[in-house]
Amino acid sequence: MKDGWVLISYIAFAALVSFLVGRWAGRVWPSAVVAGVAVVTLTVMDTVVNGGGMQVAMAGNMVIFMALPWVRGRYLRQVAHNHSTEIEQAQLTERARIAQEMHDSLGHELSLIALRAGALEVAPGLSDAHDKAAGAIRAAAAGATERLGEIVGVLRPAAQEAP
Repeated sequence: MKDGWVLISYIAFAALVSFLVGRWAGRVWPSAVVAGVAVVTLTVMDTVVNGGGMQVAMAGNMVIFMALPWVRGRYLRQVAHNHSTEIEQAQLTERARIAQEMHDSLGHELSLIALRAGALEVAPGLSDAHDKAAGAIRAAAAGATERLGEIVGVLRPAAQEAP
């Protein structure tokens, strides 16, 4: 009876390890090899504990106790990967939308400020101080427009960058 509990404990541990290997291993083949080695080990252990004759049944049970937990782990790994990829894509899409809105609204406003300041700069009858102030406003608006372009370039995904 004691040998049976050892085998059951080993099978439970092997199923847990198989699941974790399937869930966390990055590549399929190394984790499949680990599961295969465990099946062979459990089959040999069954021969030692039960005196042989059960290898075929034990190999069949290992499909249940090892392969199914491993496949479940691989499935959960893929689901988690797909979910994180969807989140990253949603974040990139949102960043691109924000960048486009910033470009459209702020770029338009800054261009109007620069245009109005340029008109003031060339308006007749203004003093030199007012001409210089209008020029400074125009230059500041143009600089702000350039900085906005840099910020928008950082927010846009690489595939959507404008030339």
